[in-house]
Amino acid sequence: MLTIIGIFMAGITLGFVMRGHQNLLHLGSRLADLALYTLLFILGLSLGVDKQLMADLPHLGLTGLVLALAAVVGSIVCAFFLAKVWGDRE
Repeated sequence: MLTIIGIFMAGITLGFVMRGHQNLLHLGSRLADLALYTLLFILGLSLGVDKQLMADLPHLGLTGLVLALAAVVGSIVCAFFLAKVWGDRE
């Protein structure tokens, strides 16, 4: 856990130092997107090869769909309220 917090803090520090270098920050953003897509692909792959999960999918289908939709709606509502609270401060 300390490793994760340390890496996170190092990223914050590096981002603070590099605020004026927009090209490097854009590259960092693109790399973060690529890392996220890769992690999502690997997550899907690991779920797809899980035989027990695939066998239970018909029983989990409706519950899983409701939970997924609730998570998406909750995230959108939260993002909306956070945008209203913090919004564009310029």
